[in-house]
Amino acid sequence: MLQIDEDGQELTVRFGLMKMTVGLAEIESLDGKKAEVTTKEGSKKTATEKDKTPPPKPTAPVIQTSRNTLDIRGLRVVTAEAELDQGITKAYNANCTNVWIIHGKGTGKLREGVHEFLRNHPQVERFELADQKNGGTGVTIAHLIG
Repeated sequence: MLQIDEDGQELTVRFGLMKMTVGLAEIESLDGKKAEVTTKEGSKKTATEKDKTPPPKPTAPVIQTSRNTLDIRGLRVVTAEAELDQGITKAYNANCTNVWIIHGKGTGKLREGVHEFLRNHPQVERFELADQKNGGTGVTIAHLIG
């Protein structure tokens, strides 16, 4: 922080080579606490108390377990669709929030077939490829309607 304006509501800060002015309400500590803002009436409230919108609900982390993982490597698309339908239904009934589908990298035909199947499945809200450390383009994570 370089300076505070006269009314104490804006700060001039430096980020590396950049210098900018930010409102006190935009600042938070490293542990996530908002700064206190003094209103014209003299009462103090945290910056989040001014906001009317509720904070977004935290989403559960996507965790891979044996109960929510399907390994369909080496199957043809037609055979894989039956396995997918059965596996998704089983995971949905077990209250799993997601299904990890291991289809492998190969030519990409199985992945394309899996994605087409998931687009039209009534229990799948959305799907995405896993990040690189969890299989990348060889694994799709299907998020179930919940």
